Amino acid sequence: MGPAFPTPPWTFAGLSFLLAWAPPAGEAAAAPAAAAAENAPRAPRISGWFVRADLDAAVAFSRVRDLETPRPHAGPAGSLAVGQVVTPWLALGLRVWGHLGWANPGAMQRLGQGAVLLDGTFRPIPRANLLLRTSLGVGGGAVRESGREGRAGFGGPIFALDLSYAFFPGARRYRPDRAGGFFLAPHVGYLVATPAARGRPMAQSVITGLAIGFYFGE
Repeated sequence: MGPAFPTPPWTFAGLSFLLAWAPPAGEAAAAPAAAAAENAPRAPRISGWFVRADLDAAVAFSRVRDLETPRPHAGPAGSLAVGQVVTPWLALGLRVWGHLGWANPGAMQRLGQGAVLLDGTFRPIPRANLLLRTSLGVGGGAVRESGREGRAGFGGPIFALDLSYAFFPGARRYRPDRAGGFFLAPHVGYLVATPAARGRPMAQSVITGLAIGFYFGE
């Protein structure tokens, strides 16, 4: 037998350090799986058929015949829409919108207006839920004043633009592998009832509020 060489003490210290810091076999196998799950594509939220209700406040600036409307009419507004996401960046829908507003107490005026609109909702930034909705339709409205009979109205083509951002509270928990989900979307918009000619009756409205709805997913 050859001579025995004593093992240096630092060798045992190094082995002990490696064993102490090396992850267990189970953890080592789970780490790649966890990383793969984290990097897996998430279920799309803006997907499939949807319903949307807008709960809003609006301020309208109108011009009508035979009645002075120097003050804006402010009050509640809202709409109900249904539609379908046709591509990841475009959804088409149909919407019914309405607004009821009053001028300040000195004017004693009330305005009511409504419209039926075709919506095209664009998602300009991939992987973000920013929604730009453009609308075209028909509608009209009228202004009444206390102490005067009859009403003065406007109507015709309606154009609208709306910007919102959709949040999906609880979607990752309640439907992590299913597309769609319940959403909330604060938004701001602009709607105009165009005049038939220069100086003719018209109205334009600034709208803000909260949309609630549901995407059913593909």
